[in-house]
Amino acid sequence: MRLLLFLTTFFICSSILAQNIVNDLGVGSAGGPVLPDMATETINRISGSKKIFIITNNSQTFAKGDFVTLVKGTKRALRAVVAKNENGIAGIKILKIYSLALWNSLNAGGEIQVLRGDDSFFNIPVTSAESGNIPGELIKAETNLFDETTVLEDDSLSFDENSKRILKNDNLVSLSLGFVDAGSEGRASLPTGAWSFQVEDNIFLEAAYGQGILKGYPSLDGDIDTKITNFMIKAKYAIRAPFDAYILPYIGYQLVGASSPGAGEQDEANSRSEAELQQELDDVDALKKSGPVFGVTALKRLVPGWFVRADLGSDVLAIGFGLEF
Repeated sequence: MRLLLFLTTFFICSSILAQNIVNDLGVGSAGGPVLPDMATETINRISGSKKIFIITNNSQTFAKGDFVTLVKGTKRALRAVVAKNENGIAGIKILKIYSLALWNSLNAGGEIQVLRGDDSFFNIPVTSAESGNIPGELIKAETNLFDETTVLEDDSLSFDENSKRILKNDNLVSLSLGFVDAGSEGRASLPTGAWSFQVEDNIFLEAAYGQGILKGYPSLDGDIDTKITNFMIKAKYAIRAPFDAYILPYIGYQLVGASSPGAGEQDEANSRSEAELQQELDDVDALKKSGPVFGVTALKRLVPGWFVRADLGSDVLAIGFGLEF
């Protein structure tokens, strides 16, 4: 009798222990396998193509060069490589998309779970209740956009991934010394500032403004100066040239203004004739002009981000420096 009681107790305890082990492993449970430990991070920024993500790395669980998987809930969204990791912020580049729906649902400011390294855990078959959402079936049904063997060839992480662009940055600002036609006085020098914006691949719109003083004009005795302004708007197309240089042919419109407060005014001695006074006004008006212009801008890179700039056109001759950002 005691032997029978001992055996009964032994088998009951063994059954309970075995069930606990099975439950700990997540096998046979209605909720499926227990997920591995993952870090919860925040998406700070997503590129326009959604191929590059900037996320937090507050947990410091992954480093540059690591392969990571972004998980939403219990499902993989995408596979990526860490391209940059500085000051608790990481830049990752997508290598593979597991779920287009999850990928499209990711937005800046949202939280995401990050699994470093091997993600084969998600390939474990789930129970029949979840068999309709097996990751393997999702992968077969949706296009893998990237090859996981791809690695970044440089240390940069650019949000502009369009290889057709000659100049990668959208903005180019410059300061130059320009020379505009001043009629009989030759050319007037005008410090000029310009801002160019890349509206489409290699197509720039530029606005420029210059201002200068033409001394001793239009007065015959040289005691009157004339202020000249030059406003230009242009459309440019960027072409790559040898030696890290760029050529940008352009067409546009120019508006040159001139003002001379003392022109046409009689002096204290009343020594000027009406004809002379009118001639001064006519000379100032002769500097004013507007119309279409054309020419070319040349850029020569000095160091990353900085250029020497030269303009040769019907509107202006200029040389200066430019900065892209």
